[in-house]
Amino acid sequence: MKDKSDKSDSEGIFQKLFERNPLPMMVYDSETLKILLVNEAAVNKYGYSVEEFLSMTSVDIRPAEEKNKFIEFFKNTKKENLLSAAQGIWKHKKKSGEIILMEVTGSEVVYKGRNAMAVALADVTEKEKGKKELTESEERFRLLAENAFEGIVV
Repeated sequence: MKDKSDKSDSEGIFQKLFERNPLPMMVYDSETLKILLVNEAAVNKYGYSVEEFLSMTSVDIRPAEEKNKFIEFFKNTKKENLLSAAQGIWKHKKKSGEIILMEVTGSEVVYKGRNAMAVALADVTEKEKGKKELTESEERFRLLAENAFEGIVV
């Protein structure tokens, strides 16, 4: 049987892991999508202050062209599938306006009595750019090889 000290210990551990994580992290309300908590890595990555983040929703960190898509996604996703569906790669917007690709990994939590999602965010912008460039390069090589083979045969 757990006593109160076990609960406060686990809350302290969560708080330390959250605050010291080198990945940007945030907790947001599952219903309203209001950002409830961010770590220093998120502040550094996105350029918003803690106060600015806490006045925002997770919709506000999306580029304009993705906001409606994101809202519709949450409206149309069943509650029991929300977490698994929300994970993956999403476009985010930094305070500077720069668009970055963030891989979202999360967990459902209860934070200050609210059903929430705690998410860790990894910037995969360069990785995805490299994958795209590799695919384009392979396609150019394939076309070149096909045309060269046809030229040799003729």
